[in-house]
Amino acid sequence: MDFDRRRFVLGSGAVVGSATVGTTMGSVVTAPAAQAAGTAMPLVDRAGRPDWKAVRNEFRLDPSWTHLAAFLLTSHPRTVRRSIDRYRDLMDENPCWIWENHEAETARVRASLAGYIGGRPGDIALTPNTTVGIGLVYNSLRIRPGQELFITEHDHPVHQCTVRLVAKKYGAVVREGKLYDDPAQATEAQAVERLRSAIGPRTRTVGVTWVHSSTGVKLPIPAIADVVAQANRGRAEDDRCVLIVDGLHGFGIEDADAARLGGDFFISGTHKWLFGPRGTGFVWGRADAWQQLSPVISSTFPKHDLDSVTTPADVSPGAYFAFEHTFSVPAAVEFHQQLGRAGIQNRIHGLSRQFKEEVAKIPGVTLRTPLDAAMSSGMTCFEVAGVEHAAVVERLAERRIRASVAAYRVHYPRVGTGIVNFPEEIDRTVAAIRDIARGR
Repeated sequence: MDFDRRRFVLGSGAVVGSATVGTTMGSVVTAPAAQAAGTAMPLVDRAGRPDWKAVRNEFRLDPSWTHLAAFLLTSHPRTVRRSIDRYRDLMDENPCWIWENHEAETARVRASLAGYIGGRPGDIALTPNTTVGIGLVYNSLRIRPGQELFITEHDHPVHQCTVRLVAKKYGAVVREGKLYDDPAQATEAQAVERLRSAIGPRTRTVGVTWVHSSTGVKLPIPAIADVVAQANRGRAEDDRCVLIVDGLHGFGIEDADAARLGGDFFISGTHKWLFGPRGTGFVWGRADAWQQLSPVISSTFPKHDLDSVTTPADVSPGAYFAFEHTFSVPAAVEFHQQLGRAGIQNRIHGLSRQFKEEVAKIPGVTLRTPLDAAMSSGMTCFEVAGVEHAAVVERLAERRIRASVAAYRVHYPRVGTGIVNFPEEIDRTVAAIRDIARGR
């Protein structure tokens, strides 16, 4: 989102613009002369270790705020901004450039994403966001009346709504389940066993989310994939249980190949934790899984034989789109690869653990996200006794700290610790929450 998909409540308070990067919460994040001159500083040292201040300076985020809701919609880093500008200039100067280069540039985007997720370029369809990707997969899947579509109550409302709309269209049955009761105590064993019990002989789809943005719980997708694989033994192709993974809030954080997690389809936007161009996303599917689909919307170059085997290119929405944004996805991938997936994961998980451990010590504050890094990622949810969830976010905003509340049945206050953040920002946020809990 795409704001429609990830609706949120932000606290009040005017954002003060700044042309330079200055002092933030007592720690100085200095904009070097190179940034003012428009040149990038080295992001890693000779040993390959990221320089997190240099990384932060790649973004135009207002330094007078602590940005713990930046996952909602990315601020573009310098390299992505430059790439977008370059493609826009090319098309402004020669609009026909797009038709001379469309195929090669699209192939480059797919190859870039494939390299990042450990898959093949030919197994990727390009979309403008996660919502469209989810809609394309479910609506394209061959579903018979009476088959069951399983979804959990932890998934995003858009995912849930898509399942219900598709079930209504095909005469299928929606089954909704819970993989855990108390998110802070969620375990792999509990999630796996509950899913095993939920899958029946008529289950056609299992829709799950890698990281729940309503609770911060990270699901063990490989273990879940094993359960689905066991349920598929002996099934005919059109009765296979298809595992559909919304990977949005793990993609760009977790040091894991999304294409090797075990799902049939992995769907994500790139404009969150990957810092990709706004309005870009993708669907990766196993080669044989694509053959389960029948496209519902024309691609840019539609095929004449509509009965031939479906490919990702057939499912990708066609015609005109924001070319300069889509073609700049590789710039975001390269930015991440320069820092290294392991370094990014360690940084985000480290800040997340710092926040969780400290906020859990505050009387009157309840942590709603597991402490275990195996069951959590970069997002942490909590609540303050006696204070409305939206009010917590508003009071943090009064202290110039950006947090958010998701539009779910469960809508805890939440923070996202990203690579643009620093330990002292976490300390300041914890102190602010402590004051709120004390009624200050």
